[in-house]
Amino acid sequence: MAASTDKDYIDAKLEGTSAHLLGEVRLANAEFAGNLKEYQAQSIARMDMLDQTIKSGILSARDELNTKLALIEANVYRVQSEIIRWVVGAIIGGAAVTISATSFLLSSAGLKCPPASAAPVVVYAQPAPAEAAPATQAVPANRPK
Repeated sequence: MAASTDKDYIDAKLEGTSAHLLGEVRLANAEFAGNLKEYQAQSIARMDMLDQTIKSGILSARDELNTKLALIEANVYRVQSEIIRWVVGAIIGGAAVTISATSFLLSSAGLKCPPASAAPVVVYAQPAPAEAAPATQAVPANRPK
């Protein structure tokens, strides 16, 4: 019977130890579950904070990009107006130089107009020469017919 008592003793000891370990495992599991929920809540809060940070960063970058694009567009329009101004000025300057050079060359080419105060040219008509009368022969009066 000693074997039976030893067996009962070992079984009881094993049962007690198992119950004790199972209780500790359940306690650790409950504690872990509590910590897990706490970590999960912290993680969700951190993800929400990161999401808000990313959204605000994207909005900030978008606003900054829109501002820079507006500045670039304003500079493009300013440069375009300056280019148009220079082109129009160059065209007007070129036309002025062309007209000035042409008028200078024509005035110095020696094509002088006669003075306007010169006496007018008078042309006298000559009398027409008299035409010679046709010569007629005199017919004698006593001529036989």
